[in-house]
Amino acid sequence: MTRSAPRTTESALATMFVLTILYQAYFVWLDFRIDKPINAWLNVGGIVFMSGLLISLRLRRLRMSRAAYYTVPFVAFWQAVFLLMGLASPAATPITTYTTHVITVLIAFAFMPLRLAGVLTAVYWAALAAVTLTRSAVDLSTFGDVAYITLLAGFLGTHGRQLYEERRRAETLEDLAHLDVLTELPNRRAMLLALRAREGAAPGAEDPKPDILVLLDIDHFKAVNDGHGHETGDAVLRHVAGLLRAGTRHRDVLCRWGGEEYLLLLVETSLDEATFIVERLLADVRHARPMGLPPVTLSAGLSVWLPPQTAEAAIAHADARLYEAKRAGRDRWAA
Repeated sequence: MTRSAPRTTESALATMFVLTILYQAYFVWLDFRIDKPINAWLNVGGIVFMSGLLISLRLRRLRMSRAAYYTVPFVAFWQAVFLLMGLASPAATPITTYTTHVITVLIAFAFMPLRLAGVLTAVYWAALAAVTLTRSAVDLSTFGDVAYITLLAGFLGTHGRQLYEERRRAETLEDLAHLDVLTELPNRRAMLLALRAREGAAPGAEDPKPDILVLLDIDHFKAVNDGHGHETGDAVLRHVAGLLRAGTRHRDVLCRWGGEEYLLLLVETSLDEATFIVERLLADVRHARPMGLPPVTLSAGLSVWLPPQTAEAAIAHADARLYEAKRAGRDRWAA
């Protein structure tokens, strides 16, 4: 299952960083043209800071919420410096100061705790009001408009975060509905959805490779539960699931099918490739010696799955081959 909400929010934050970098780059060019080198170099510092956050975010070196925590205080500090630099000027407060303030409020209420965002907004707004209203040239109309827009930005930021959190909770519940809690593998429901998707997929070549369904079963698992207890049995299930997960390819789908059975979908795989993979998986389980757990083995049944055969028919065929491997002595596969 994919988590689209965090990824969408991360993309939105990255887009904001890019727009801010372009915004600051414009003012670097403008400040150098009108001979304001101090302002220009402050904006260069902002570009470096935002670029570092953007790179860290894209490389997964920085969590999204932490990036917001760094961004909001930096932007507030950056604007405070410009306010202090403009104290001596009788001119009205530049509209760009108001614009950045609104952006800061929006980010703060979207990503930071509400109380902290409220305190930060109040302190910064008080400083902005003090600087603006003490100047000889006061644009009260613009100041009032920005006050209203600030309240609106805070509301939109808070509402957006609530929507994001509700969507994330819904996706978490959906993930849990498709997860086997004991082994942390996809469950039977998730595998059925994957099989349905494969049934609807169009062949990628004139002579496509088939999919292979492999049904795997822990040998003598009832004896493990009876002789060592159900806690040990659960630990064996987790141990085997970890070995199978480690031995499968990224494109394949592995699930806990039920009880001590696992179902493996080998996507676009020849029977020779499948038998090689299954032999390796059986050997991994056979030779593993987990501390505190009894040694176990696996039996497996393989079924070649090609349209128009249904997934249910292929699974039934794999199940028949599994019992054939059991009757032949276990710790082996049949196809």
